[in-house]
Amino acid sequence: MIDFFEIEIAIIYSLIIYIIAVQMKIKRFVQIPLYRYFIPGLLVRMFGGLMLCLIYLFYYDGGDTINYYKGGICMINLAFKNFPVYVDIMKGNLTFENYMAFDQYTGYPATYMYRDEKTFTVIRLINPLILLCFKNFIATTILLAALAYTGPWRLFLMFCREFPGLSKQLAIAILFIPSVFFWGSGLLKDTFTFSAVCWYTFSFYKTFIVKEKRVMNLFFTVLSLWVLILIKPYLFIAIFPGSIMWYVFHLLNKIEGSLFRFIFFPVALLFGLGVSFLLVSLLGKELGKYTLDNLLDVAIITQEDLTRDTYGPNSFDIGTFDGSVGSLLSKAPLAISATLFRPFLWEIKNPVMFLSGVENTVILIMFIIMLVRIKITAIVRIIMDQPILLFSMLFSIFLAYSVGLSTANFGALVRYKIPMIPFFMSSILIIQYYHKYGDTREMKKEMEVEAS
Repeated sequence: MIDFFEIEIAIIYSLIIYIIAVQMKIKRFVQIPLYRYFIPGLLVRMFGGLMLCLIYLFYYDGGDTINYYKGGICMINLAFKNFPVYVDIMKGNLTFENYMAFDQYTGYPATYMYRDEKTFTVIRLINPLILLCFKNFIATTILLAALAYTGPWRLFLMFCREFPGLSKQLAIAILFIPSVFFWGSGLLKDTFTFSAVCWYTFSFYKTFIVKEKRVMNLFFTVLSLWVLILIKPYLFIAIFPGSIMWYVFHLLNKIEGSLFRFIFFPVALLFGLGVSFLLVSLLGKELGKYTLDNLLDVAIITQEDLTRDTYGPNSFDIGTFDGSVGSLLSKAPLAISATLFRPFLWEIKNPVMFLSGVENTVILIMFIIMLVRIKITAIVRIIMDQPILLFSMLFSIFLAYSVGLSTANFGALVRYKIPMIPFFMSSILIIQYYHKYGDTREMKKEMEVEAS
């Protein structure tokens, strides 16, 4: 139930956040004119979180968002009743004995969430915010949306620093995609993981590429990876290899002479893949069921579960597959295209997915135009010439393949794909811009002059 007090607290928090944002813009706009997008981007995030609240309350009549909130309330009540057990649960000790500390006074968190450590991590992270907002559902959502916005905002600043002539287009691709600010702003796993993906990319860039404030940014790099591993380990597996290749090819591009680059290319490729494989293997315990050995089995089981009749008309099918290399490779085109471009407009079954269908149509048209106008060899040359594009495309394609392979439900698909949408759209825009204006190295200098 939403009463007057709920709305009043939400309005007060919204005004406080807005005033802080205005002060930040005034302070930094002169040095960074890109801050003209800061407040509009923040407002759409808060609006997206609010809409998600209302839809889960009145359209879905419950769901994960509500259960996350209720679980947070239970944790706060437990903190006042039995603080040592509260601390133990906050450390991740989700034992049966600790669950028995909940009672009628505290309320009981959803058992399916308590049994899943990665799902309950969200409750562990949001219950301090709920307390700060006086147990107000809408205010908590708005505050979380504002805090999570720091990730995509820094991603936007990073891309604009590299490609200053595309600030308007990048603002749309990163800050104003409806499905991204809708599903990435509420009390869901996706809000934390999407912001963590953005933070990781920005911090990795500052630490290893431009080498600025390296200690602080290395801390945020590790913290972001930690959040991904805690909540959605497959995102770590998707993003880490691409970032290693980004750094390796960044170093490779510093080598003068095409002959030396050609010689060192296979060495750099093998080194990047080797480092990625080694780290993923070493983190086997932390990744749980998402280890390299279990990943294919998880995909098969998840895909079979989501294609059951209980999911109704919102399901799609790319066909069955087994763990063989041939079977997996044969499904790559269908899996990747499903994630990037589906649901199509004619596959939309409810109003919530309508915006996603429109977005997918726009992305598909942009992608087709790029392929028609630019030769594949030219696209590859541009990507190889700009390691940040190589990272973006590797992350986008790998995540698209993983999600398409293991997801057969449009409701889940539109949420799981949001981390890659800004990267994929930005890559298309950058490739087209570079192709239009010529050589990538010279164009970088021209864009910097234009921006100044």
